[in-house]
Amino acid sequence: KNTKPTKVSSTEEIYILPLRNSVIFPKLTLPILATRDSSFSLMEKAFKEKINIGILTQKIASIDDPKPDDLYEIGVSAKVLKLEQEVDYLQKGSQIEGNRRFRIVKFVETKPFLKAEVEYLKDIVPSKNDVEFIAIHDNIRQVIDQIMDVSRELSYQFESEMQKVKTHEQYINYVATALEFDVKKKLEILQTDDLKLRATLLLAQIMILLQRYRVRNQIDQKVNHNLSKSQKEFFLQEQMKEIQKELGRDPSVKDIEELTEKSKKKLWNKKVAELFEKELKRITQINQMSPEYGVQLAYLNTLLDLPWEEKTKDDRSEEHTSELQSRQVI
Repeated sequence: KNTKPTKVSSTEEIYILPLRNSVIFPKLTLPILATRDSSFSLMEKAFKEKINIGILTQKIASIDDPKPDDLYEIGVSAKVLKLEQEVDYLQKGSQIEGNRRFRIVKFVETKPFLKAEVEYLKDIVPSKNDVEFIAIHDNIRQVIDQIMDVSRELSYQFESEMQKVKTHEQYINYVATALEFDVKKKLEILQTDDLKLRATLLLAQIMILLQRYRVRNQIDQKVNHNLSKSQKEFFLQEQMKEIQKELGRDPSVKDIEELTEKSKKKLWNKKVAELFEKELKRITQINQMSPEYGVQLAYLNTLLDLPWEEKTKDDRSEEHTSELQSRQVI
């Protein structure tokens, strides 16, 4: 089916408000945060003069001063219902009500605000008795319920907002606005005139999203299980270590003392002595119950067993040579 929007004969010139990472759908009342002074100034103007503004999504969110070419051409006209002077020290906000979908015809002004001629798009709404549309809508609700089961954050968000939703169209538009998926996919849904097709496209996206949430949940559960197991082993090892200390049987202390005593008898040079001290200090920071402790202990013992600066006197006498030869087996 064709998702390209159908023209409506009516056009209008409206001021344009760019959004960084959001796509707004019509017939919803939503909060909008403004991080740019120019954006909040435009919302103030629209609120005081009681005029509609057009909301468009930026192609690249990081652009601070977007130009016409930096914006997608499909958007929603909106009315500013309420202004909030300061949400936090970085952002100001407003409450807006989305109205009609539009497409940009041309931009007519760029200063002090972007302004464009837009053509409004016609919605094709199925009848109340359209069985196929009702089935698609019910499937969307079922998938959303499953998503909320695996995401507490979304669950809280949807429970509060669902009280405001009164129609099938509002529900579909709210889900498309609230859930996070690819902006281009959202715009494809937004530009679709047929509400039934819009619902079908949305269903496909949220089914993909559900699978993503499930995989993420499985990964989190595995990580948490492994962490819990590792933490339990660590606490048990620490408890055993403390008990051994209380009984005066801490094996690691005994090992370090023996290594230190042996090192005092070695005739190694300064460089080797510094290396040994460094590795000895390292073993004091390793849990005695871990496999790494055994490896480090073996390494230190190897250093001690090597014949550093130790020499033997060669015996080259005929008697000694004859004795060695007599021991050889041919």
